Amino acid sequence: MLIGATCIYLAGKVEEDHIKLRDLINVFHATLNRANKMIPLQFDNYYWNLRESLVRLELLMLRVLKFDVNNDLAHRFLLHYLRSINEWIGKDYSSSTAFSQTCWSLLNDYYLNPKSIDHNASHVAIAIIEIAIKTLGIQIPLENEALMDWKVALCENATKDKVHAIISEVLTLYENDDRESASKPPPKEISPRKTPNSEVTGGNIRQYTPAKIIEYPNK
Repeated sequence: MLIGATCIYLAGKVEEDHIKLRDLINVFHATLNRANKMIPLQFDNYYWNLRESLVRLELLMLRVLKFDVNNDLAHRFLLHYLRSINEWIGKDYSSSTAFSQTCWSLLNDYYLNPKSIDHNASHVAIAIIEIAIKTLGIQIPLENEALMDWKVALCENATKDKVHAIISEVLTLYENDDRESASKPPPKEISPRKTPNSEVTGGNIRQYTPAKIIEYPNK
């Protein structure tokens, strides 16, 4: 838990979204002591020991990371690419199929995979868009007649192998989630709630994942 709290504190500094150390310590303490009400800690030895441990662990973590904490996230590339894609397929069509929302949800899910940081952020964004296009059945106008694939037009070094490798990792994430869900007993009551990754059929919600619609070979 202390490592997790330190990661949050350091991430806030890296993203210039600073978190007050005292607030973080109070939340950390409340998480470890759920039975007690969340009451701010007094400035006693326990508080100062927690604070000192967190600060020391932050320095140790920076040394382990060799002070290289800058990491390009795919979100800004995704927003840039979606603007071009939406103009190609038509804004009315893209908004009606929740295309952008699906891409954003897929990308956030993929960042749960530690392997996500091993790939170029622009390639990740391209792979996410490819999954959303196939999942939602969107047709890129004149795709077959084009001299250049839309992925290369957006990112010239996004090769087929690189994109498919990322897609395989994304689909594996959902496949593993399906296996875990299947091993758990069904809940007594489920309230239907429409999400970008679900359909409502006959009043019941039917979950689906991209893995059920598109398959890519593992590279």
